[in-house]
Amino acid sequence: MGVTAAVVGVIANLAVFFAVRVLFPEGISVGGLDIFALALAAVSFVLIQKLKVPIHFMVPLGAVAGMIWTLL
Repeated sequence: MGVTAAVVGVIANLAVFFAVRVLFPEGISVGGLDIFALALAAVSFVLIQKLKVPIHFMVPLGAVAGMIWTLL
């Protein structure tokens, strides 16, 4: 039971770490919020949870969306 709790804690810590790095690339401040990353995460969440789009479609779709945004 203790090992399971430790694994869940490590995964949750990594999720928060990467979320902060993606949403606030220049440090935590309101002006540093990456609106595109937030919108893409929200749309992805809705597509996965409500429309049941498989993850293996969402990963390349998110990669392509990020590349297009970067090139614009």
